[in-house]
Amino acid sequence: MKNKQTIKTIFMGTADFAIPSLKSILNDSRFDVVAVFTQPDKPIGRSSKLQETPIKKLAIKNGIPVYQPENISDFSSYSSNNKFPILDVDVIIVVSYAQIIPKTILDIPKYACINVHGSLLPKYRGSSCIQASILNGDNESGATIMLMDEKMDTGDVLRQAKTDLSPKETTASLFNKISQIGADILPSTVFDFVSGNIKPEPQDNSKKSIVKKTIKENGRIDWSMSANHIEKQIRAMTTWPGAWTKLDAKILKILEADIASEEFPKKNIAELFTENKNLYVKCGKGTLLLKLIQIEGKKAIKGVDFINGNKNLLGTSLK
Repeated sequence: MKNKQTIKTIFMGTADFAIPSLKSILNDSRFDVVAVFTQPDKPIGRSSKLQETPIKKLAIKNGIPVYQPENISDFSSYSSNNKFPILDVDVIIVVSYAQIIPKTILDIPKYACINVHGSLLPKYRGSSCIQASILNGDNESGATIMLMDEKMDTGDVLRQAKTDLSPKETTASLFNKISQIGADILPSTVFDFVSGNIKPEPQDNSKKSIVKKTIKENGRIDWSMSANHIEKQIRAMTTWPGAWTKLDAKILKILEADIASEEFPKKNIAELFTENKNLYVKCGKGTLLLKLIQIEGKKAIKGVDFINGNKNLLGTSLK
């Protein structure tokens, strides 16, 4: 690439995770973003009003053409559009797009399709990489900039950035950290790659781990597990689906909890009880102090407030 030539770029992204990356590219004069691809507008709420993706809003604000195919594999209507130079781009940057990118698109750019992934690959290939880092009690995580291939998160690595996890890290807070550090290194990484200053490094498949997509059932608490495990589950499921259990016939979400320092050997596993004006649940090993909870259909409340209004439920076994 000639030194003064801008990098003609297509950006593909949908979720909030992609916002810092698109901003970092738009704010760098070395890049010319010619188009943005994002998911179609989705109906939201009771009125089913269509809501634009965060990426679409940012693209429109910056005067960039937006394309929203239902299926990115059906690319004919875009590649044949003479008004859109889809076949003449240097790179395609993909961040949290929510569709598999087919080979027909991977082969389009002059240099490569490049992805920002929310873990230190080859660890945690898959969409639930941030949740997995918290569930497993990792001390550090990070972002990986990699070349894309036809498989999931298996491409050669261009650069990585690391961040420490705090003792009370949640998916929401780590999501913000990793999306930002990935965005911080994205422009320089892409520029260095197209300039021939980075040698892509193959991933060590002997160290790979794969995580599945998070589903609602992943949030359900098994009270036979240790308090340590459940406390990490609560922090890992903060954004969705939440860590939840059943209190009588209603869903009870545990929004914030600590591992209790006291032992309660006479309590039964899954028993909801109070001691010294605190709300607890006995676990398979140890006990959880419930700090913030939410009963289905109601607002979130502190554990102490639950005690004051629901004394009849104390002693109930959560399921």
